[in-house]
Amino acid sequence: YIEHVAMRLDGEDVDLQVEGSIAKYFATEAGDAAANDAIQAFGGYGYTREYEVEKIKRDVKILTIYEGTSEIQLSIISLFRMRETVRSKGGYYEGMAAELRDIPVDCGGDVLAEALRVTNSLVIGVRKAKLAKSQYTMFLLGDMITWCEVAHSLCLKAAGDQASSGRSVEFLRASARLFAREAAEKVYVNALKVIHGSDSGSPIDVPELTQLDPGRIMHGMFSDMHLIAYELRR
Repeated sequence: YIEHVAMRLDGEDVDLQVEGSIAKYFATEAGDAAANDAIQAFGGYGYTREYEVEKIKRDVKILTIYEGTSEIQLSIISLFRMRETVRSKGGYYEGMAAELRDIPVDCGGDVLAEALRVTNSLVIGVRKAKLAKSQYTMFLLGDMITWCEVAHSLCLKAAGDQASSGRSVEFLRASARLFAREAAEKVYVNALKVIHGSDSGSPIDVPELTQLDPGRIMHGMFSDMHLIAYELRR
């Protein structure tokens, strides 16, 4: 995703503030999560200064705080994407979903397209229900928007030219499928929280959510994980 945004900047694309927030939020939170997993993998040793992972954890945590905390990034992402969704009358995320119809079926595009349509309806529903002032609601929207847009970039990369990636086509496509599943799971859970957890007097109607079947989405997940792990070990 960061490569994609950088290429757009090199192409003199403008008005990429939201993309910058998405890149900052996702990359720093992913780094923090990876550092946590590294400490867990080392067990008690990971907590001592003898091993470098505890220093990595201390260093990476600050990245989620300075230059705009993760919560500030989520506020920016959700607010400005809501404005864009309303301005385009739902065309912004419908356009992303339509792009995925033209890529090979084994790149995760079908699953992600469903998640994008749920995201689209939920964003519009939140605005209609006047929940934009609910900070937690906007954080949930910002989180699912981030995962969807990063996954969208990965699916397109897996479908395109992989010559410069240093990885096999199968590896990239398995990664895209796995990430699309995680994004769809994030959308499904966050959507349920917003729809059923809000105290708004206006019900939020997201009919597309019934099509986002978690069981069907997760089919084949372990096989993709094994494929990715095998190539990483080589």
